[in-house]
Amino acid sequence: MLWIKLLEKDYIEVLDTLGMEDGYHYRNKSVIPVQKVNGEVKMGYYKPRSHDVVNIEKCFIQYDEHNVLMNKLRSLISELNLSVYDEKQSLRCY
Repeated sequence: MLWIKLLEKDYIEVLDTLGMEDGYHYRNKSVIPVQKVNGEVKMGYYKPRSHDVVNIEKCFIQYDEHNVLMNKLRSLISELNLSVYDEKQSLRCY
């Protein structure tokens, strides 16, 4: 336990951090970038210091429903040949 002085007047109690029992499937929000590279639809995360998408099929911190939805969306984009934003082509889609 830690006590911190607040605004030079009162002290507040800061409790110890509680750890998680299970560090998986806890996140309920996601932003997944989408890219088409040579016709392949990629969904996942950006490579460090780039805008290149690393394709994933499962995110271990998301609920399983998220992973199912992400993979179904990837299939639909591919099957229907939907366009996705291409920042290298400026404001055009392909």
